[in-house]
Amino acid sequence: SGFVFAIENMPVAIQIPTHIVPARYFITALRGIFLKGVGLEVLAVELGLLTIYGSLVFVAATLRLKRRTI
Repeated sequence: SGFVFAIENMPVAIQIPTHIVPARYFITALRGIFLKGVGLEVLAVELGLLTIYGSLVFVAATLRLKRRTI
């Protein structure tokens, strides 16, 4: 996610899978807001990707729970 070690300093083979980890974008947004004081318009890409990921997880969970009969 880049929390402990900078993603740029990791080998390329490890950098590639980090693109599917939502914590990567969350950490980037947190650093931008708390450390740099940037606005949400600068972090639109990260927030958009987190929204898409959250929507996909929500749809997958809904579909999975619909299949269950109680």
